[in-house]
Amino acid sequence: MKTTIFAVITAVAFLATTPTASAQTFDEGSLVVNAGFGVGNFHPSDFDYATGDNTFCGSLSASAEYGIIEGIIDGRGTIGVGMLLGFGFGSNSYANGFADVKHRLRTIRIATRGTLHYPFLSWLDTYAGLTFGIVDINRLKSNSTMQIGPTVIEMSDLEKLGIKLDPALVEQLKVWESQGVDTTPRLAGSANTEWRNTTTQFVVPSLFAGVRLMLADGVGIYSELSWDRFAIFSVGMTVRL
Repeated sequence: MKTTIFAVITAVAFLATTPTASAQTFDEGSLVVNAGFGVGNFHPSDFDYATGDNTFCGSLSASAEYGIIEGIIDGRGTIGVGMLLGFGFGSNSYANGFADVKHRLRTIRIATRGTLHYPFLSWLDTYAGLTFGIVDINRLKSNSTMQIGPTVIEMSDLEKLGIKLDPALVEQLKVWESQGVDTTPRLAGSANTEWRNTTTQFVVPSLFAGVRLMLADGVGIYSELSWDRFAIFSVGMTVRL
């Protein structure tokens, strides 16, 4: 992951110094569409009492943004509004001392976004904003495998469980018992439990900040940092329409 982030930062720095970088202004009437991948979403508490060990979380998202007001903050800032559709996924597996537990979480997000663009650098579109509304649909699937036994059981109860012993084995058990050997039956095995839970909740408002570098022909790349459970860091492609 560190290698990926470093590569993205290096690519941004390289492209910014090349002559292919075009005008970066986001003005009233501008329309851009993003598609990207995010990491760092979800919190261990989303997985019940999970410790966060062996956890992978990611998200895919698509968003669109339209500039509605320009000329604010020294006449250089622009306000934009837009929509975001995303799919988040996370998995977790751990052992808590008496069971092996696996969680899988899936989230569909539909949200609105508001942004403020201000060109601190002429070659880079810099912005910050707020994600809010509309809904997160979360589906959690959990599997728990618990080891059982060995548990002492009466010989007379074996047939009730559908277990039949060979007569020769029964006679041999009697011989061993007469010699002081413990021949008490014991059962051991495992039990698997699976449950699913689907919840729908309003998106908790969250702050984000990002940069967008447009290249030739209205195509570029973007990167964002968010204070959000859905994706903390995201990167992807952007198109100006």
